[in-house]
Amino acid sequence: MVKYCYFNIIFLFFSVYNIASAQINYTSKNNYSGNWEDQATWSSKGGWNGAPARPGNPTNNNAGEINVYGYIRSANTLSVESANPKINIYDTLYVDGDLNLGSGASIEIHSNGLLIVTGSYTSYGGFKSNNNGRVVVLGDLNINDGTAVTTSPTFYIFGNLNNNNGTIGDGNNTCATSWWGTPTCNPTDYTATEGDLYNDDKPLYDFVRNGGVLPIEVSNFVASVKNNTVSLTWSTLTERNFDHFVIERSINSIEFQEIGYLRGNGNSTEEIDYAWTDYATAKGVSYYRLKAVDFDGASQYHGLVRVNCETQDLNYQLYPNPVTNRSITVKSTQPLSKLVMVSSNGYKVDIAIDSDGYVNEISLPQNIAKGYYIVQLTFSNELVTQKILIN
Repeated sequence: MVKYCYFNIIFLFFSVYNIASAQINYTSKNNYSGNWEDQATWSSKGGWNGAPARPGNPTNNNAGEINVYGYIRSANTLSVESANPKINIYDTLYVDGDLNLGSGASIEIHSNGLLIVTGSYTSYGGFKSNNNGRVVVLGDLNINDGTAVTTSPTFYIFGNLNNNNGTIGDGNNTCATSWWGTPTCNPTDYTATEGDLYNDDKPLYDFVRNGGVLPIEVSNFVASVKNNTVSLTWSTLTERNFDHFVIERSINSIEFQEIGYLRGNGNSTEEIDYAWTDYATAKGVSYYRLKAVDFDGASQYHGLVRVNCETQDLNYQLYPNPVTNRSITVKSTQPLSKLVMVSSNGYKVDIAIDSDGYVNEISLPQNIAKGYYIVQLTFSNELVTQKILIN
């Protein structure tokens, strides 16, 4: 009898071990646009030889964790009903249909995460939902059978909220349904409406109403340093109703400023290469990112690259030379504060500049005589001269 019990204990231990070891953690690619159903979207850890290479729909029984990065889209209703995974949304999950959540699974939308459901969001059983990011549901929110849903003011419901023996709250306060079916409070106190999203975040509202179409797909965003300038290059794989890029720079990766602008190509399914050069680099470490803006004003950010410019010597360009249309451009690594032109007979002309910027489009007087001039350029406290020809 003792031996039999000992055998059963050993058997139970290995059974539990095999179940635990069979759990698979799935992680989608970062900075990537892909489909939930595609194997190329996912990498996996754990499991066994021949284990499912994607979480499945409904999720397979061995899914332990599902981590969503990038822009991942489910082409139809997504069901988490046959397993108990924890779903972490760090970037964007777009469900083009209903989202059905059951069993003992859970979902967490992290601080920068976004969940969009074009149908209804339904949870039941022991499912737990926690939102620290943003959720947009174009249909109804249905909370059933003891399910706990933690929302925040960034939980937007375009349809109705139906609470059937569930619990909803904001993390500090909760709203449940009594034993006789009467809500203990107004559950809509913990959610927002379609009108709220329109007022709070018009670009996001337009994005979900336009079917979640990204204006562009960006790849190969690279920065390189040469002669105190930073060259940025990237490509777009597709463009849909795309208007322009805004180039932004930061010295701490948190606070960014706009430093450049490039017009897009509207609509394209071919790869298009872009390049932009920063002639006014900051000394030390800088960060660059791209802001893509479509024709409707909706925008999204792409990439974050880091460079280190050790020195900050003066470097500038003045063009065109010869001058043909009475205008010149001056780009520099230090701000231009003054420009004087000296003719061959010593006559000086002060040329107005719009600002002490790093990229200056400068108009010359239309009546200025043709011939050679010495241009005196003052950058901060440094004076340089250059000979130009006006035709």
